[in-house]
Amino acid sequence: MLSSNFLSFSFISTEKGISAYALKPEEASATLVPVIQRLLDANVPAAKRKSTRLFLGATAGMRLLNVRHPLYADELLQELRDALSKIGVTVNNVYSDIRIISGDWEGRYAWISVNYLAKKLRDKSDQTPTPVSETVGALDLGGASSQISFVPKPETIEANLSDYKSQVANLQLFGETYRLYSSSFLCYGTEASRMRYLAALIEKVTDPKSGLPKNLKVIGTGDPEECRQQVSSLFDFTTCEFSSCSINGVYQPPIRGKFYVRFVKVFRRLNFLRKRMLFKKSE
Repeated sequence: MLSSNFLSFSFISTEKGISAYALKPEEASATLVPVIQRLLDANVPAAKRKSTRLFLGATAGMRLLNVRHPLYADELLQELRDALSKIGVTVNNVYSDIRIISGDWEGRYAWISVNYLAKKLRDKSDQTPTPVSETVGALDLGGASSQISFVPKPETIEANLSDYKSQVANLQLFGETYRLYSSSFLCYGTEASRMRYLAALIEKVTDPKSGLPKNLKVIGTGDPEECRQQVSSLFDFTTCEFSSCSINGVYQPPIRGKFYVRFVKVFRRLNFLRKRMLFKKSE
């Protein structure tokens, strides 16, 4: 949230993303509005509400919904636009301020947030700018997609990027220009990857009489090497028409500098397992 006189950062997580309410859009606003209201009450004085801008950038879950069921996505966005424009803060344009953002821009926003909070950006006129080489990269492992964003060395950026020119952009921030690389991988978040992994396993098991998959119960073997091989098969590490690539032939210049890694979905699972282990030890 950004007000005219100060910045305030807070984070509250909900159990479901807004795309989970595709069939009941009114529940999306009923869930989200109280969360935003709590953030406002905790961070923005009543007198500053009108000068506080509100933005909502829907990410991979909504990008997938927009591909599969665009009418559901439109209904959800319209419900949120109606609800969020009535909570007492400023939404200048409901269509540009509350929308689905691209994966590349999701990565750029993550990079901006990380470097602002790490004080790597010059947000005051009398502040000496941090050298570009000392900015921090951002790696965001979400539920439906993953993003990587960083400032590569200028000489490592490919000259011919006709297919990937949207991934490299000049960002003007506080009087400085940052040549930022950002790439997003839809369906490569933790939940989406898990579904792809299970689908790949199930495809190998069919009923020879019908040709259809059997009713299956998936039980892990606890074999780390086998798991590694199965998961690695979901990624293409060999195809590349550029000087360097990440996965699936996607252009990516050489990694540069330190990274901030966000993996909320993974953390929740690890935290759950940690609690289970502590519970067993206490028995």
